[in-house]
Amino acid sequence: RCAGAGPKLPRESLFGSSSVFFQEQRLSLKCLDDNGYDKKKCESFFVNYNVCQKFWLSITKERKALGIEPALPPPEEREDIKRDRLRKAQKS
Repeated sequence: RCAGAGPKLPRESLFGSSSVFFQEQRLSLKCLDDNGYDKKKCESFFVNYNVCQKFWLSITKERKALGIEPALPPPEEREDIKRDRLRKAQKS
């Protein structure tokens, strides 16, 4: 858990290829590897990871409040959720 972070995502969402931010995590680590662990060169990857984490945390909170189980959507529902949220954001 990040220092000072609020509620955390379920453990299964954080690790492995089914993680909601597996791709972002993998790209961040690859950037570090490719750049000799110079964090400044990978800042955009870290920002993207954090945005992704906040997005899925908000989805999880919303689903919990609505009584939807599982709170973290299964992998097969995630693309539709992202697409729906992007459409809503573009309309506002």
